[in-house]
Amino acid sequence: MPIHKKAAARQKGAKSGGDLKHKESLLRYLSKCAKSTLHILAEPYSLALLFIMALAIFLSFSFFYGPSPINGSDDYLYTDFGYYLSIGNLRRVAEWGVLAQQYILDVGIAFFFKILGPSRFSASLFGELCFLLNIFVLYKMGSLLYNRKAGVFAALFYSFIPVAVINSVYVGDNGPMALFATLCVYFLAKAIKNKGKQRRNNYLLSGFFGLIILLVTSEGLIILIVPAIVLLAYLIKDRNLDSIKDAFYFALGVLAAFAIIAFIGFALF
Repeated sequence: MPIHKKAAARQKGAKSGGDLKHKESLLRYLSKCAKSTLHILAEPYSLALLFIMALAIFLSFSFFYGPSPINGSDDYLYTDFGYYLSIGNLRRVAEWGVLAQQYILDVGIAFFFKILGPSRFSASLFGELCFLLNIFVLYKMGSLLYNRKAGVFAALFYSFIPVAVINSVYVGDNGPMALFATLCVYFLAKAIKNKGKQRRNNYLLSGFFGLIILLVTSEGLIILIVPAIVLLAYLIKDRNLDSIKDAFYFALGVLAAFAIIAFIGFALF
């Protein structure tokens, strides 16, 4: 066999051997992840959380009605905005002005329209997703502040609140607003509890979620009062460089959210 053909054969064999090793390492990694996930899910508190989420889904869809006049005409407008976004008609949404600027809500509806097609059911799925994520974040917050048992009780309590259950499957901003408000407070609590290197990242995330909620509803901005009061109290109490840095990182998160909001507004208008 000529030398160049032998070299090509060796190169091809080396490449196929490398691909095989890569596939084997990928399969080992996926197997490890699957085992780790199954181990976590087999824990009593994880099973309890899964049961609570299943119960929450059952309760919310037991009261399912999708878009309705209960919130004036806003439900139908959000559905329209989601539809326009799902077909790529951004300008049609931008023409509606302030009401259409709840882009997180609109994009969430558009996402499920794109996957499942426009319907009353798919219009409500983003609200249901936010409801379930909020249950999970409340579980994490209860576990952070007390223990996992408290986290389970927090998740269970929220899953039964009538207003939360009913709001989860109608096309409105209450469910997404509750999720982002909870995320803001959760990362604030995590920043206060965590004295390590991640503390300031948590302050940054708290500030970010506190302002990005504007893309869900402007009413949600009231949540910024909570971390602002806490940070002010720490500044007055400690009066040191660390507390000033904490406030700086929180402000940095707010500025990052503001930059995103400003960019979206500039791009569409």
